[in-house]
Amino acid sequence: MHDSWGRSPPYQLDSQGRLVLAEAQVGDERDYVCVVRAGAAGTAEATARLNVFAKPEATEVSPNKGTLSVMEDIAQEIATCNSRNGNPVPQITWYRNGQRLEVPLEVNSEGYMTSRTVREASGLLSLTSTLYLRLRKADRDASFHCSVHYRLPTGRHGRLDSPAFRLTLHYPTEHVQFWLGSPSTTAGWVREGDSVQLFCRGDGSPTPEYTFFRLQDQEEDVLKTNLEGNLTLEGVQRSQSGTYGCRVEDYDAAEDAELSKTLELHVAYLDPLELSTGEELSLPLGNSTAVNCSVRGLPTPTLRWTKVRGKEAPPQRGGTPPPPPLPTCLSPSLTARPLACPLPTQDSVPLGDDSTLSLRSITFDSAGTYTCEASMPTVPLLSRTRSFKLLVQGSGAKGAGVLGGWGARTNEPGPPLALRSLLFPSLLPLPLVPPAHPFHPCQPTGPPELRAEEVQPKAEGSWREGDEVKLICRTRGYPEPKLSWSQLGGSPAEPAPGGQGWVSSSLTLKVTSALSRDGVSCEASNPHGNDRHVFHFGTVAPQTSQAGVAVMAVAVSVGLLLLVVAAFYCMRRKGHRCCRQGEKGSPLPGEPELSHSGSEGPEQTGLLMGGASGGAKHGSGGFGDEC
Repeated sequence: MHDSWGRSPPYQLDSQGRLVLAEAQVGDERDYVCVVRAGAAGTAEATARLNVFAKPEATEVSPNKGTLSVMEDIAQEIATCNSRNGNPVPQITWYRNGQRLEVPLEVNSEGYMTSRTVREASGLLSLTSTLYLRLRKADRDASFHCSVHYRLPTGRHGRLDSPAFRLTLHYPTEHVQFWLGSPSTTAGWVREGDSVQLFCRGDGSPTPEYTFFRLQDQEEDVLKTNLEGNLTLEGVQRSQSGTYGCRVEDYDAAEDAELSKTLELHVAYLDPLELSTGEELSLPLGNSTAVNCSVRGLPTPTLRWTKVRGKEAPPQRGGTPPPPPLPTCLSPSLTARPLACPLPTQDSVPLGDDSTLSLRSITFDSAGTYTCEASMPTVPLLSRTRSFKLLVQGSGAKGAGVLGGWGARTNEPGPPLALRSLLFPSLLPLPLVPPAHPFHPCQPTGPPELRAEEVQPKAEGSWREGDEVKLICRTRGYPEPKLSWSQLGGSPAEPAPGGQGWVSSSLTLKVTSALSRDGVSCEASNPHGNDRHVFHFGTVAPQTSQAGVAVMAVAVSVGLLLLVVAAFYCMRRKGHRCCRQGEKGSPLPGEPELSHSGSEGPEQTGLLMGGASGGAKHGSGGFGDEC
């Protein structure tokens, strides 16, 4: 049986009796019957079912964009899911956080869904499903989506998921958090002058209004109200310590909900330290004293006394930077041999943890910078220091000349310089005190301290007349001493390299026998006294070989000078030549002419004439035949 029923393109029957349906359509989905007639044998027929499959379009979901309250006790519309132009009719399922929701089609208060199928003009089917749920506060972060499941030939299935979406919920505040957001200690201490931030957060939605207040005498002093939940206190002061609170203004919250929180704000402060003495303290040698360090702060600060060892403490506010840390050394007495300077240390010596520093029977080693330090272990980076400089007055310790030898402060001769250089090691450099410093804080007051140095020492007997030597004297004291030399030519006193209050002057001279006998002295003096050092050179040998060379040089110089004078004299004579072989000069008027008889030759005559005139006559024959 063959009937197109108005189909376009129409059905076709091929030569083998097969029915061909070009461009299958949804309307082709039906039962087809094939009838065979065999004459007298009768007829036979068979039925075939044709199913047409169409994949639906992309799944669309339309969530509820309003604010849904969790306080509703009925199921609320969540979203609608659409699947269009599919065949056969697909199925729609709903998911929350990836888990399938088993919701019935019957209406109830906890949740359900509704479905509606529409056949389009094309014959394809569209399905719409709407989800209803009773929401909880836990759904504020939930992710929802729907999926369309459709069938394919040979028993296969397909799936199309919609985009995920979230809901906007309204739920009351149940808990409030209030904390200090600025850097603070575990005990809640903040430093005075810092900016302090207070944060308040409630767990309600939408964001509630926050009220910040301070409790004073059991009354609330409102500071600020906002929706951000932040309060900043700029440059907090100690007077702002106290109890601060935050309250969430949520009128939908339960009656038993705790909507207010408080915290204690502790402002730590540390006032400048006060010493019972000024920035400088000058005491006589051997005295005792006590210096008190007082401080006010909260929490209670701890005090510690230290003494700077090997370097000067840096200034607290501006000023000239301290000199570089280098060593210093002193001799214990006027006649003691000089001590080798120890290497400098770069730390401070702890003296005690009491507020009072006791100094008993002070020595020159007691001079220096003492520092009182206040700190708070519970509040990092909050500390203060205050220092004073101790000056010790008395007879300064004086070291002998480093290479000057024994008896340098008397006129006694000393041992050979080579031996002295072995006995006294060379001095280490001392730190330079800037010109702005009238004295070094570690420099004791009193008579000057003097040190001497010979740059090029020699062994006994190796000095010769004319050897050059450079002598250096260094001194320090307070007031600053003046340096003078027994010989002229000393350089002006200047801060010594490595200073620490030392100034130096140098004298360069040639060694002579007189210097060997008398020596060369340098002297340092200030209002407290003076100190003197004498350099000795031992026996000075004459420079014989060099003296002979000098005599020969003088002789040659004199001869050359005479030749120059003679040549100049000859050139000045007018009308005569200086040298003419065999020519005799004519006699002067009134002078007898000499005889040339005998064996006298021209040379002899010339000599005689020269001898007679004595070189005083200005005739041409005065010098004979030779110049």
